[in-house]
Amino acid sequence: RQAGQTAAGLPTTSAIPAIEHFATRSPALCGIREVVGAGTGVPVVPNVLVDVASTGKKNLQSPDAPPDIIIDHHRDDPQGEYMLKDIRPVGAAASIVTSYIREYDDIELVDGGGNSLDNFASVATGLLVGIKTDTNELTSQNVMPLDFQSYEFLLKHADRKKLHQVINYSMPYFVYQLKARAFEAMEVKHSVAVAGIGIIPGSQRDGIAVISEELQRMEGVETVVTYAIIDDRLSASVRTTNDSIEMNSFCHQIFGEAHSGGKMGCGGASVPLGFLTPIETSENAREQVWEAVKAVVHHRVFKVASSGG
Repeated sequence: RQAGQTAAGLPTTSAIPAIEHFATRSPALCGIREVVGAGTGVPVVPNVLVDVASTGKKNLQSPDAPPDIIIDHHRDDPQGEYMLKDIRPVGAAASIVTSYIREYDDIELVDGGGNSLDNFASVATGLLVGIKTDTNELTSQNVMPLDFQSYEFLLKHADRKKLHQVINYSMPYFVYQLKARAFEAMEVKHSVAVAGIGIIPGSQRDGIAVISEELQRMEGVETVVTYAIIDDRLSASVRTTNDSIEMNSFCHQIFGEAHSGGKMGCGGASVPLGFLTPIETSENAREQVWEAVKAVVHHRVFKVASSGG
């Protein structure tokens, strides 16, 4: 959610009556009243963070936009002074946001510029995709009744054509090139696969996660780490179907707490390479840096995996 909007997408100044309305009707939101003050007319610009609590404390302590409201479904319980902290054990944070829309039928939805959204179908489609993604099509173990209820509600209002386009998006050619490189370089031990795809441009970053998700479907593989060097960082995508692996801890042990994080079954990392950054160096030097990074990543992944994550 963008700064200056409530969880339901309300604009900053006109959100005040709605916030008081929420506080009056919902015990979960009553803490907002203490900050806003009913009838005071004091402008409030709440910064709302959704679905970020498990990615590390650093994301919740941003000097640019400290959060006022946190809406999440992760087990982490960030400490601090918040106008509202709504954390529920459900499959998708989008289900919680949808519950606000379902409960308060007089909510006004706006875009980032404060303009009213007359077409609720686009909002419903986006939230529906969020639930489908976070719950793996409502099959993950953390799915709760609220996820099914929200999914059913959104499906009635979603734009089916747009939904089909989002789910069946076209894949750029470079992804297939990276896949070929990953399959060739992949190393598998027991149920863990590690694939390095080399030094790639930032425009191909999304291919890393796509490859991780595809390799995860390989027979006998439960955990996948796919990585590449992009500019001055090592970027990695981690996936697992092994319920015994606590993803946040798994990523921290491999890549460091300051540069990685994850949630159930899904994680990632962005590690600065410092003076080893292979920019404006010879091809031989770039190859040496890649081989060094590759050796460290493979060693750490298999070491952590063998210890139980």
